[in-house]
Amino acid sequence: MIVRYSDNSGLLIEASGNEFTLLARTVAGDRTDIFCETDNIRPFPYERSLLRVSTKIEPDTLVNLHVAENAELLVSGSKENLIQLADEIDDFATNAHLGKDLHIEYYQGHLYLASDAISLVIERVE
Repeated sequence: MIVRYSDNSGLLIEASGNEFTLLARTVAGDRTDIFCETDNIRPFPYERSLLRVSTKIEPDTLVNLHVAENAELLVSGSKENLIQLADEIDDFATNAHLGKDLHIEYYQGHLYLASDAISLVIERVE
């Protein structure tokens, strides 16, 4: 799994179906974190590649995606809202064909995503 980030473009996660399933389990809080592939990865056109994704459960909050200075993507929110995001990722992992992507972005009235969450694109690769 490769995670790229830039202030202007947001996040891009490229992963196989199995890696997205593991990411979904991490986002749902079944695991504490997942490490990303960084060896010989050029982040271009993004600014940098991230080292890991971790989850923090915060009761009664919408999901937020935040990039820490230590090159970590922190996904936080209530257990219920994290499960909604995890279900969306898991559904994509199960049903998306190679090369397909899914945009997860805030819009007014979003059911589980906070307004200041970083935009996320996930793309299935093998």
